[in-house]
Amino acid sequence: ENEEDDAIDLRTDRIFLDAQTLKAANGPLTALTYIANNLHHGTNATPYSMITGVSSNFLGHITPTGDNMVITEWLANDLQVKSGDQITVDYYVLGLNRQLEERPHTFTVSGILDTEQPGWRELMPNFPGIVDRDNLRDWNPGIDFDSGRVRDQDEDYWKKHRGTPKAFIALETGQKLWANRYGEATTMRFRFNATNRNEIKAAIREKFDPAQIGLRFRDVRTEAVTGDSANDFGGLFIGLSFFLVLAALILMGLLFVFGVEQRAPQIGTLLAIGFTGKTVRNLLLAEGFVLALLGAGLGACAGLGYTRVLVDLLNSDWGGAIGKGNIIYEAQPQTIVYGMISGLAVALFTIWLTVRKLAQTQAITLIQGAPATTDTTRAGRKALLTAVVCAAGAIGLGLAMKDAQGQMKAGGFFGAGMLMLVSCLCVCHAWLGKMATGGGASFATLGAMGWRGSARRRGRSLACIGLLACGVFLLVAVGAFRLDPNDGAQERWSGTGGFAFFGQSDVPVLYDLNTEKGRDEMAVNGDVSLVQMRVREGDDASCLNLNQTREPRLLGVDPQQLIDREAFTFAKGEGWGLLNEPEDGAVPAVVDMNTGMWALHVKVGEVMDYPNEAGGTFPIRIVGFLANSMLQGDLIISEQNFVKQFPSASGYRAFLIDSDDPQATEEELSFALEDYGLELTPATRRLAEFSQVQNTYLDIFQALGGLALLLGSIGLGVVVLRNVLERRGELALLQAVGFRKGSLHWLVLAEHGGLLALGLVGGVVSALLAVAPSLTGPGQGLPVDLLKWIIGGILVSGIFWTWLASVAALRGRMLTALRSE
Repeated sequence: ENEEDDAIDLRTDRIFLDAQTLKAANGPLTALTYIANNLHHGTNATPYSMITGVSSNFLGHITPTGDNMVITEWLANDLQVKSGDQITVDYYVLGLNRQLEERPHTFTVSGILDTEQPGWRELMPNFPGIVDRDNLRDWNPGIDFDSGRVRDQDEDYWKKHRGTPKAFIALETGQKLWANRYGEATTMRFRFNATNRNEIKAAIREKFDPAQIGLRFRDVRTEAVTGDSANDFGGLFIGLSFFLVLAALILMGLLFVFGVEQRAPQIGTLLAIGFTGKTVRNLLLAEGFVLALLGAGLGACAGLGYTRVLVDLLNSDWGGAIGKGNIIYEAQPQTIVYGMISGLAVALFTIWLTVRKLAQTQAITLIQGAPATTDTTRAGRKALLTAVVCAAGAIGLGLAMKDAQGQMKAGGFFGAGMLMLVSCLCVCHAWLGKMATGGGASFATLGAMGWRGSARRRGRSLACIGLLACGVFLLVAVGAFRLDPNDGAQERWSGTGGFAFFGQSDVPVLYDLNTEKGRDEMAVNGDVSLVQMRVREGDDASCLNLNQTREPRLLGVDPQQLIDREAFTFAKGEGWGLLNEPEDGAVPAVVDMNTGMWALHVKVGEVMDYPNEAGGTFPIRIVGFLANSMLQGDLIISEQNFVKQFPSASGYRAFLIDSDDPQATEEELSFALEDYGLELTPATRRLAEFSQVQNTYLDIFQALGGLALLLGSIGLGVVVLRNVLERRGELALLQAVGFRKGSLHWLVLAEHGGLLALGLVGGVVSALLAVAPSLTGPGQGLPVDLLKWIIGGILVSGIFWTWLASVAALRGRMLTALRSE
């Protein structure tokens, strides 16, 4: 309360009143007081004076306008000026990194007032290092101050008039010169009389929103409940497990068919004595139901055990997948029941498909044990048509999903891979049909004869190809997503950006450590090259946080520093220069692709609201995605836009540090910035922490793929053994006409080696389509080494099973088999 001027002054210890406060208070009189380093006219100069920009009617009937200046009588005498003379004012402007720039501005004297009037002294804000000093020479304003320039008359003025302004200019002019990110006025004055004093105070308090001074109220309970709705990876697990389930169903179907075919004479006898095909089919389904029920029960128990082991591993050795979280094992009875019913229904459907055709076969054919014949030409045409449709669908789905995000994109490309897998299997089906009718191969060599033999039992061969393709698909698809944080870690395009360390401090660093002056202020010895970033704390939006994120941490950076270094790789967007381009009023921002897709659920071009310091919000437009970077979890905007929204967030608390000698740099910075709470993390370690989450999930998925491949290998062995045992008589005949056992082994190997190759090619091609979007990011690419191991392992396994089956079939006396041929 300003009793000298019968007024109430609205001021702040922060010196400057921001625009939101001025708008809310809506006071009639506004002033902006600033420190002038020097006022000079000709050779006369007055150091360190207060100048105030005032609104209309602040000085009564005198109102300065434009570049006019009203001065006090004391200043007129000191500079020996009169109305119409010009006075040049030198003043400092504070830029980024606390850099001070001195600027001049010339005014024309338009009037002279008394040296001091009531209420003028209170116009000087509570400048630290000034307001409490008895002598002007003792000022410590925190900027360059030369006490030697202070004269005796300056000291006398300070003792008599304190911070009374020596000159007044128009408020609009003062704001153009001195307004900054902290505010655009220092005083708002309300004049009163005895009757409205309390009314003014009450009105001022009522107009203020606590959020305008950074006090925000949040519904933490609702946010906590919403945050608990973590990303649901159940769909992804089910999608990847689909290939395991499919492989298990194929193997189950094979085994059931083998059992039924072995009983073909019995089934034929039942049909011959009057049983209908439907009755026989129901009988076989009843037998299958018992087996499927037992299998579903055992599978449910095994599934519970597997899940419990998986949860324990996620809470211990595989804890990288859940960051700092913890998973609680909870098995709900309804889930178990639903799983058993689903598994039982799928198993019965598979059995029904296998027995439906058999029950329609002629009784005499079944009694003789001969395989049923089918129209291979027609079936081959249908298969080719289906292959074309599925391939077109796979390509179309891939093109449609190329601009999608998150789970939709991943699911879309996995769907495209599955369609391509079906297309490959249909091509194999058509090719086997052509081979069965005598086309596509000759009997010129044993190898060609073996190829023709693979078409003899087309269903078995196709099932064998499908089993292997499912396992290969899952292993290759999952392996392609594996991240290597050390891949090109020193290169600028990598996930580390080529930086050696990522640093974070508890206390802001107020100086630019890239300059010699900044290093001297912070006692940093030697040259240091780094990118400094301003920080507004927020929620952890990285993959280390399983919960959903509302307000991720915000970083403000000078884009030019990253442009000059060509740091990081953009998965979407045209580079760091986008942060400097206005986006229709929205602030441009860059975010790591995983953060944008999975945590924030945004895509490039979308706008999200973010709270600012003034209690409101401002729009942020996502203009680019970083590919697999160590900046995961943060929204990144330009430093210029950052200080506009958070003017009081001084200094830098995040650092990207270059170094040719990491150990020396770490020791130097840790010692110099010890009081600032600096924590340095090697860039590769930080990136590895994020990569570990994805790689751990991939370990889980690859375990499923390994199980699918194991089933495929078992299926291959079963098919090979069954085929060779059924053809034991044929092999005995070939041996009788002069073929050696070694040649017969080669015949069997050629027949089933083709199936092995087709399964490998179909699985690899389909998997590469499914993971195509992920092959271009840093730390990712075509998994050549993985492909070598998978192909080599399957070839060794296939050759082993084939060799073992042929040895089992050709051992012992072949005469008995020859007699039955």
